[in-house]
Amino acid sequence: MRKRLGCVLAAAGWAAAAERPLEARFREPPPSVRGPSAVVRVADAQEVDEALGRVGRLAAMGAGGVLLEMPQGGGPVWPALEAVAARCRALGLELGVSDFVQEGERVPLARRLVWSSREVAATGLSTNMTPLVFGPGPGYREEACLAWPAGGPVLPSQPVDVRRGPLPAEGMWRVWWFGSVAVEPPLPDPFDRAAGLGHVNQMLVALQGRLVREYGTTLLWCQFAGFGEGALPWPEDVREAFVARSGLGLAGCLPALAGVEVGDAATAAYVRRQMAETVREAWRERYARVIGDLVQEAGLEAGLEVCGAPAEPEEVAWAFRRPTLRPACGEAERLRNRRAAGAARVMARRVVVGRLAPVGGTAAAEAALLPFAFRPEADGLFADGVKRLLLEGGDGVWERASAFEEGRVACRYARRCQGVLSAGEPAADFLVSCAGPVPELEGYSCDFASRAMLGGATVRDGALRFESERTYRALVVGAAELADEAWAERARRWAGRGVAVWAAGGTDA
Repeated sequence: MRKRLGCVLAAAGWAAAAERPLEARFREPPPSVRGPSAVVRVADAQEVDEALGRVGRLAAMGAGGVLLEMPQGGGPVWPALEAVAARCRALGLELGVSDFVQEGERVPLARRLVWSSREVAATGLSTNMTPLVFGPGPGYREEACLAWPAGGPVLPSQPVDVRRGPLPAEGMWRVWWFGSVAVEPPLPDPFDRAAGLGHVNQMLVALQGRLVREYGTTLLWCQFAGFGEGALPWPEDVREAFVARSGLGLAGCLPALAGVEVGDAATAAYVRRQMAETVREAWRERYARVIGDLVQEAGLEAGLEVCGAPAEPEEVAWAFRRPTLRPACGEAERLRNRRAAGAARVMARRVVVGRLAPVGGTAAAEAALLPFAFRPEADGLFADGVKRLLLEGGDGVWERASAFEEGRVACRYARRCQGVLSAGEPAADFLVSCAGPVPELEGYSCDFASRAMLGGATVRDGALRFESERTYRALVVGAAELADEAWAERARRWAGRGVAVWAAGGTDA
C-alpha cells in the first residue's frame, strides 16, 4: 500500500512538474510577447503633444502597440504621425495606422443605398415630393422612384416609374424613393479597383518616404475602414452586375432590399441573395485580395473589421492578415467571429485582432468582483479565436487614475493570454464550409473556409492543402453549397481522392 501510494504521489509530482513551464509562461510571458494595442486618435496637427502624452501613458500602462487613427485628408496631421512613430520606436511599441486620404488626393467615395416610402392618392401625387425618412443632402443621388398599387402584391415586373409620368389609375399607391449617399464616415470606394490601387500605393509610398526609420520595424500594419453594419453597398455598376448574375432588372427588385416581399417570400429571398453575391464578388475581386496583397508586398500587414465587410467572415481572414473581431452580442455574431478566426487559422495568420471598448457589460455588483470590468468581453474574444486585443479609449479614457490602474491590470492579463495563445500549432478536427451553424459539430475543434478559399486548395495524399501549408483530411459542407452542382461535383472529386467529405447534418456526402 505504501509503495502504491508512493507511486501515486510520484506521478502527481511528475504531472505538476510537467505543468510548470506552461504556468510559468502564463504568469511571466517572455519579453517577445507584446501587450495589447490601443487606439490613439489625432484630429489635426495641433494635437501632437496630446497624442505623444497618450502614447507614453499607454506604454506605462503595459500596452504593446498603438493604432493611430487620423481623419480623411491627412496632410495637416503628417507631423503628428511622424512624432508618434518616433515615440513608439523609442518606447518599443508596435505602430499601426488607419487608412487615410492625403490632402489634395481625389478619391471616389463608397456609397450606400437609402430609401423611404409612403402611401399616396394618385390624384395628389407630385413627382418632386421629398422622401420622409431622410432629407436629400448635397451628395444624394436619386436611383429610382417607383410605385405599386397599395395593398396588393409587389411584383418585380410591374413597377410604375413615377419620374416618367403620372400614375395610370386612381386609388391609393405605395411610392418608394430609392437613392444613394456617401458612407459616413467617408470611405474610399472599395469597388473602384483603379482608384483603390492608386490611393493605397500613394499612401504606402508616403509612409515609406516619411517614416524611413520606422517603416517595417515600428510601423507594421495598416487598418482599413469598412462599411457600417446594416449598410447596403451601392457600387457604380451594380445594376449591370446584378442583371448579369440574376437575369433580373434591379429597379423592380429594389423593395426586396428594403425588406418587402417582391412577388413572394421565395422571390424576395432570391433577390437579396443575388444582390449579396453581386456585391461580395465585386468586393472580393476588385478590393480584398488586391489591397491585401499590395500591402503585404510593401512589407506591412493589412487589417479590416469582419463586421464591416460586405462578404462572408472567412473572406476577410483570407485577404487581410489582421482580421479584426468585435465582441459578440449573440449566437449569430459569435458564429461570425468563429468563422473568421477559423479561416485565419487556415491561412496561418499570426494575429487575429479583437477590438473592444473598455466598458464592460457586466452588472455593477458582478463587476466589483472582477480585476477589470471588461474581462468577460475580453475572454469572449479570446474564446472566439482572437490572439491580440485592441483597446478603444486612447483619446483620454486612460488618463483618470482609476481607469489607468484598471487598464494596467487588463494589459497584464491580456499579455499573459496572448503569450499562451500565440504559442503552439492549432489543430482542427474538421474543416467546415457552411454559412450556418452545424449543431453536430458542437464540441469539436473546427476551422472554416469559404468557397473561394477552397477554390485555391489542392489535394495530395488524401488531404486538402492550402497555400499556408495547412492540411485537412475531413471537410464538412453545407446544404447550400451541395445544392450547387458544380460545387457538389468538386466535393465528390475530393472524396474520390481520399478526403472525408460530410454533408452538414451528419451524412457522408
